[in-house]
Parts: sequence; structure tokens; C-alpha cells
Amino acid sequence: MYRQPRKGARAALKGTFTLLGMTPVEYLAYGETAGRGNIYTESEIVAVNMHRFGALRSFALDPDESAQMIRSLAEKEPS
Repeated sequence: MYRQPRKGARAALKGTFTLLGMTPVEYLAYGETAGRGNIYTESEIVAVNMHRFGALRSFALDPDESAQMIRSLAEKEPS
């Protein structure tokens, strides 16, 4: 059974990626897997990565939520 991850618990599951804004309307994607990096210029691949980035942002904690999470984890850590 698939369960939607809670906020702050999601990662880029297919490896790291970076979107590079070359101009206001032109983007490139840089993806990295197991010791290899690639630059993608194909609009379909760039669009998929832009969509992934948007999805990741929707799960990200806001700054206050992040600070609260860090505080709660620090309180649980044994001295």
C-alpha cells in the first residue's frame, strides 16, 4: 500500500539534480548518479526535472517547521 510521505520526509529518490537557469526562459538540468554527472538540454528532460523540483518543494518544511523539527530532535538526543 502506497502512503504519501509526510512533509519533510521526501528526497530526490532517483539521485541528485540541479536546475540551471541560463536565461529567464532557458534552463538546463544537471543530474548525478553513482559517480557520473550529465548535463541535459532536452526540453522534455528539463521539464521532468522542473516538475520533480516543484514536487519536492511542496513537501519541504517551512523555516519555522524546520527549526521546530531540529529542536525536537535535539531534545531526544542523549547528552
